[in-house]
Amino acid sequence: LASEARTLLGDLRKLEVDRQIKAEELKRVEADVATAAAELTALHAEVRRLEAEDIAERPAIEARLVDLYKLGQGRYLRLLMSTADARQVAEASRLVGAIERRDRERILAHQQRLATLRASRAALTARGTSLAALRVEAARAQAAAQRAVAGRNALLADIDRRRDLNAQLAGELQAAQQRLQAT
Repeated sequence: LASEARTLLGDLRKLEVDRQIKAEELKRVEADVATAAAELTALHAEVRRLEAEDIAERPAIEARLVDLYKLGQGRYLRLLMSTADARQVAEASRLVGAIERRDRERILAHQQRLATLRASRAALTARGTSLAALRVEAARAQAAAQRAVAGRNALLADIDRRRDLNAQLAGELQAAQQRLQAT
């Protein structure tokens, strides 16, 4: 009985250590889930902001592209050719350069915004997948911790049952001894 008690106490200690390890793992995973959820919220906000900027800027860019299309192949060449003297040609040239630069910058900024939006959406999808995996891992860790606790409780119940059985057997043996002595 003494060696069995030592074995059971060793098993109980192992189960308690396993439970503590699983509880720590669960805390770590829950912290990771909280961090990932915060990042996911930030990414959602960034995507919404970029979409709002895109929606706000799109009509102006579309209108400008339609205007450029209407100008045709020569685009600003007609503006330069419609000037009468050299001074007006220089002014028109600077004006055309400024307009062209502004159009190019607006289109490039719009393209960069769209690229950033695509990257943010991809990051959002990846982070969502990561968050789902972390939640599955957290559920697994929680189940493992619960199994460890259940195993510990089952072992304690088994120890109590054995102790009660041993006490009952000891009582029966004492009663039998007393009967034998009385006989």
